[in-house]
Amino acid sequence: MQSGFRPDALVVDLRLGAQASGIQAIADLRLALNEAELPALVVTGDVGGDYLAGALPVLVKPVRAFLGHAQARSRERMPD
Repeated sequence: MQSGFRPDALVVDLRLGAQASGIQAIADLRLALNEAELPALVVTGDVGGDYLAGALPVLVKPVRAFLGHAQARSRERMPD
């Protein structure tokens, strides 16, 4: 890991490969950075896993739809 690298938060896909998990990646990065409370969000298209009841917040894909909705809502609240 690059010296001095300090993310504000982690956004990680649940499935990173055949044997790789976003949940494990979050744990590994928190350990490597010595920041156990680093905010993290898991993104996935799988809505039927046990991880939904876990301690990490989960955002179900499609994320684009969520972000579009959030952006539209934000614009509605902006004063003219």
